[in-house]
Amino acid sequence: MQRRPAGVSPTRALHQDGSREKGTKILTIPTRIGKEIFINTVINIYNYFMKFLHSKFLRALINWKISWIKLLMSNSGDNHN
Repeated sequence: MQRRPAGVSPTRALHQDGSREKGTKILTIPTRIGKEIFINTVINIYNYFMKFLHSKFLRALINWKISWIKLLMSNSGDNHN
């Protein structure tokens, strides 16, 4: 464990040089409040999605997407119309 200088928050110390995480620099949220808001938003979206998971609309949408993907797969396979 590295010793961090006084007055530097743990999250800042982690991302100070950027060597720990290269690709996720955009996704890092420095403040604890920001992190909590982000997590709560994700949970809320997930719960909202789960509420409508069994609705007919979503089922129809999923079925439409599956059939659309199947159509694309069959079309890309053999191209004699």
